[in-house]
Formats: sequence, structure tokens, C-alpha cells
Amino acid sequence: MSAVGVRPGDPVWLVPRTVTAPMVCYGRPRAVVKAVEYPFLIVDVDGREYRLHYDNVRRTDPDREHRAAALRGSKPRPTLPDGCEEVPLW
Repeated sequence: MSAVGVRPGDPVWLVPRTVTAPMVCYGRPRAVVKAVEYPFLIVDVDGREYRLHYDNVRRTDPDREHRAAALRGSKPRPTLPDGCEEVPLW
């Protein structure tokens, strides 16, 4: 994602992608862009402002994509034929 497409007032989600990502990024909160100072963005999370590198910001919710992928990829568990039982390995 480039910071060129982000404008003040846009909703974004914080994700830790750089070594210097602040701890607030690890909770993947939703934030609002306050200002763009390329390559940094000033974002507001619950009334507190943070200055982040644009690599630590996504325009789409990462958890929503993960949940959708989990629903598409889930298959029913195979059943054993009659007379067979599952034996635990440990």
C-alpha cells in the first residue's frame, strides 16, 4: 500500500510490519488518518495520536479477510467407517 492513496479522515487498520512498529499496532486497532507526512502517517486511535510508517497501515480489515478465508477453506471432518474407532497418538 502506498501512502499516496490515503487521505486525512480515511479509516485504516494498524498492523506491525516494520521493526520499529509501536506496540499499539500489535492489537490491530482501527484508526483514522489525521495527516500524511510521507513516508509517515499521523493516525488517531481512541483519542491518542501516533506517527507511523505507512508500511504499518492497511486500508482493509486484516481480521475480516482472515475470517473469510477460514470459512471458505473449512471442510467437514471425514468420518470413519462403521466398526472403526479413533485411537489417540498420545
